Amino acid sequence: MASGNCKFTGNGGVFFSTVLVHLFILSAITLGLYAPWAWVRIFKLKASHTTIQDKQVRFVGTGGQLFVLGLVQGLLTLLTLGLYGPWAICKFFEWKARHTLVGDAPSRFKGTGGGLFPLYLVHLVILPVLTLGIYYVYGFYRLYAWKEEHTLYAGQKTSFGGGFLAFLKISIITAILNSMTLNLFTPWSLSMLFNWQIKGLAVGDEQRVEHFPPVKTNFAVAAAMVAIGLLPFALIGLFVKTQYSQIAAAAKMAMAITVAPPPVAKVAIRSRADVPAESRPQQSMPVKVLKKIEGKPAKTKTSARAAETPPLHAGEDTDAIYNRAWFVGSQGNLKEAENLYDQVIALNNKDADAYYNRGLVRLQARRFDLSVEDFTTVLELNPNFYEAYCNRGNAHYRAGRSDLAINDYGMALKLKPDDGDLFFNRGVVLLAMGREKEAANDLKEAARMGQQNAAAYLHSTKP
Repeated sequence: MASGNCKFTGNGGVFFSTVLVHLFILSAITLGLYAPWAWVRIFKLKASHTTIQDKQVRFVGTGGQLFVLGLVQGLLTLLTLGLYGPWAICKFFEWKARHTLVGDAPSRFKGTGGGLFPLYLVHLVILPVLTLGIYYVYGFYRLYAWKEEHTLYAGQKTSFGGGFLAFLKISIITAILNSMTLNLFTPWSLSMLFNWQIKGLAVGDEQRVEHFPPVKTNFAVAAAMVAIGLLPFALIGLFVKTQYSQIAAAAKMAMAITVAPPPVAKVAIRSRADVPAESRPQQSMPVKVLKKIEGKPAKTKTSARAAETPPLHAGEDTDAIYNRAWFVGSQGNLKEAENLYDQVIALNNKDADAYYNRGLVRLQARRFDLSVEDFTTVLELNPNFYEAYCNRGNAHYRAGRSDLAINDYGMALKLKPDDGDLFFNRGVVLLAMGREKEAANDLKEAARMGQQNAAAYLHSTKP
């Protein structure tokens, strides 16, 4: 295994005053104009603590030279929208090599912008952009290795063997400690970087010095860096997909409800009295009506007939008014039905059925809060009236109170655990709340009980 023959003896303390005073303070005061002179001081300090083949290194460049170089090359890079970048970088490497002396022998740089261009395009432009800058760590490593392999220190062959993992470690430590110390760790991070750079160099005649093999792109490492960089995109994509799935599921549910209306309304009013006229059976009156007219065929026939509205007679009792209210409500005259139920309740404020049917009428009229009040009264009069829990849940849901709707459906299921409509209603609300797993369980249970809308929805969402 080859090993380097160069040494670096500097440490963070050596660079501290130069970094603090020249790189931070004076550069900040001059809005960055002094930065070239600050970096030349750092280059000279680095060289003074470096030996190559046991020969002292000196750096003889000046801040003025670097200022002009940076100004010209920076403008050319901007004017070409970054395309000139490889040639600008090579100009900097050439200037630095020319002013680096090993002993008294000058160094030189043999790289070209055209030779750097593919590496620059892939490792410093495309992959960093795709990974939100994460890939720059590996990109800068490849750039530095390429630079050293194209530099001839004292005019001699140079190879580079600094490992990427060591460079990654330095990068992570620098990022963490600089963020914690407001960049006061910079002198030590530079010292760590320079030590890694210099100790990774092998310089000299191939017959006397064992050189490192050429540095090539490690595709496994590059792929890992790309994967890490793409992780935020993957998380965003997963979030968007989840949200889209919820919206699509809700849309499919709405479509299922719209195109396949059940024999009784499931999501809204769950009552035999609310069945559409065209599908309502002859004996679809509320339970109370059936009880009151049992054994009186003539009255039953009149109450169920839709040809004309029965006349209201003076002295009519609550049952007659109730029957009339049910009839006009079934014909869609909600306001008149509500007024008639008001009369029934005024005559008997303990009539749970009247409150219930008035609640249904108000629910149809989208007067949700008044509907909730009626169903609450029903439950105070008859705590086992599970249909009131169901329809109060419907009213809460339509008023935007999904949590209260879930509670009411749960109470109804305690009284009627074999009702598929209740499972379907609760599943609809859970789905709208984004609680997909719970919704799926309720919809599957409803379908198992023969609830047609639930079965239609589950069928439509199969992959």
